[in-house]
Amino acid sequence: MFLKAFEVMPSSERVSQALVGKFGVFWRYMPGTVGIVVAGIVTMILGSALRGEWTLLLVFALKQLGIKVPSSISVQEEPSFLESVGLKDVHWFILINIASSTVIYFILGGLMQWLYYIRQRAEPEKWKCQPNRFLSREDELHEVILGTSNMMLGAGIFGILSCYVSNGGYTTVYYDPAEFGWTYFIMSIPLLFFYQDAAAYYYHRMLHWPFFYKNFHKWHHRYKAPTAFSATAMHPVEFLVFQFFIVIPAFVVPINAGVFVGILLYLYYYGMKDHSGINRPALWPWQPPTLFHDDHHKYFHVNFGFNSLIFDKFHNTIRKTDRYYSEDVFGGKGRDLSHEEKERLAKEKRGY
Repeated sequence: MFLKAFEVMPSSERVSQALVGKFGVFWRYMPGTVGIVVAGIVTMILGSALRGEWTLLLVFALKQLGIKVPSSISVQEEPSFLESVGLKDVHWFILINIASSTVIYFILGGLMQWLYYIRQRAEPEKWKCQPNRFLSREDELHEVILGTSNMMLGAGIFGILSCYVSNGGYTTVYYDPAEFGWTYFIMSIPLLFFYQDAAAYYYHRMLHWPFFYKNFHKWHHRYKAPTAFSATAMHPVEFLVFQFFIVIPAFVVPINAGVFVGILLYLYYYGMKDHSGINRPALWPWQPPTLFHDDHHKYFHVNFGFNSLIFDKFHNTIRKTDRYYSEDVFGGKGRDLSHEEKERLAKEKRGY
């Protein structure tokens, strides 16, 4: 019933065409390498904007570069309550973050949609993980509405955090790489990556326990052939817990701002790619191809990791072609195949 109120809205294809279709002539004549770089930057920015965190990362990045974050001068003799808790001008941070995240979300998300789902829609076998499956109009609309709602929720929360950090609020982030020694600085890069990957795997796997799946995570698995807009289309509680695990290191352990921002941009970039539905090989030896997470949406309770295969290999939860998976088969190990299922799945060539 809720979605019917939005039926007057144009489809995502027409919105994307209206927003970015005129840039097609520039893309057509853009050198291949430049196009890849531009697409990568677009994906990274979109990933951070989808969660509303981009202003927090910007504040950390500016401080890392030694650029003072501007703040207005108070004309009051006594600081207000908001100033006393490090939230001076918080309303501007929230407003700017929500407005800019919304613009980035629709413009860059529309660009990605246009490049593949419109420009190459007639040839899905050349680029799509599931070439014979597209989201219905209702599911497209649902993911945009739900994703936008979470994006605005995140933008509000991280607008507050951005304000707090820019006003000198407490964090454990440091800016001189040598402050804790170069060994600590270098080791913090793989350790932070390992923490983020472990937190994502175990939290995600918990969401596939029957109770949490049926009451929370099932919202996200409505999109069996995900697009970039699916990345934040999930239950708000699930979204907030994910964000908590991502940003908490900046408040509990010493971490260099450049390392923190760099790792998060990496996570956001691949979070967008993995949900894009676009079949791309792994660029790094530890990073799974996009097909890996697309199969998670296709087969449900399997392939729980995001940025490495470490934990899926350790727990034996990588999808196997000789096992049957469905929404009703929990546990991450699948079940034995029937003879008919073996014949059907033998025709699929989906490996990692």
